Amino acid sequence: MFRSFESWHDFFKLQNKIFKMGEGSITFMQGSLAFTGNLNLYMAQLASGGSVVAADSFDPRLWKRMIEAEQATCVYLIPVKLRALRRIYEREQAVNYRIISFVSGSQSMGGAEAVQFKKAFPEAEITLYYGASELNYITYIRGSEMKEDTTLVGRAFPEVDVWIENDHFHVKTRYGILGIGNDAVIGDCGHTDAEGLFYFDGRDDDICNINGRKVSSLRIEEAVRTFPGVAETAVKAVHEHGRDYLKVWIVWEKEAEREEIAGSDSGKSGCTNMAIREFLAERLADYEIPREFVFLKEFPKTESGKIRKKEL
Repeated sequence: MFRSFESWHDFFKLQNKIFKMGEGSITFMQGSLAFTGNLNLYMAQLASGGSVVAADSFDPRLWKRMIEAEQATCVYLIPVKLRALRRIYEREQAVNYRIISFVSGSQSMGGAEAVQFKKAFPEAEITLYYGASELNYITYIRGSEMKEDTTLVGRAFPEVDVWIENDHFHVKTRYGILGIGNDAVIGDCGHTDAEGLFYFDGRDDDICNINGRKVSSLRIEEAVRTFPGVAETAVKAVHEHGRDYLKVWIVWEKEAEREEIAGSDSGKSGCTNMAIREFLAERLADYEIPREFVFLKEFPKTESGKIRKKEL
């Protein structure tokens, strides 16, 4: 993919206004510049006269020390990393009044979670974006506008036209890669509500066909993630013995979370499965509940923090 200078630079002013970044701001980020989200915000921040505080390792305690030592005003982390940072502040009963903006994307977040952040970061506003590497930012939603439905991704960015056609996102923007055209379709499914807000329903390959029924792995993943102690989850359809069924992989926030549910004996993992099934039965249809559960210490991930499902 190739970009013109203008497709990056000319959008910085628009995105910085929404993200509350730019001249005079100090933004904390973590991770590789191979991740487009990091690269874009580095350039936007530096081009506008702002400062960047960068961490390489995944160490929320270190992040907290760096954020406070450098007096960061903004933080850019994907949701799973934001949650890890929030838990450190909660465990230490710390409050940060200096941060005014959290910017996040690539994963989902809901209203209840946004409210939780206000306890440790009372002056901060969360902005969750939806975007694509080839198109730049597409939509955004403020934490104060988030709802229980975590697929809500909000309204279009300024100077970006977005619409839903045949259950897919269509985008027209002059800030995309060279040759993208005036009607870009990137394989993302979605819908709008009565207010015209957009919802991300997953990619085409997130829709599974389970014995004649279409189910959304994204919807199931979000339901599993609300189970107490679950940090991350991934769902895939598995074909075996002539039948399709759903399989879920789970990473816990910490081992103690699982022990509280299943007991200290690791042989009681069946109790955990049963507890999760009962929890999901109140939120999903019978055919949406995974048949097999796998517990991992961590997921294989891309540079952007997305789970590599093909490796599961």
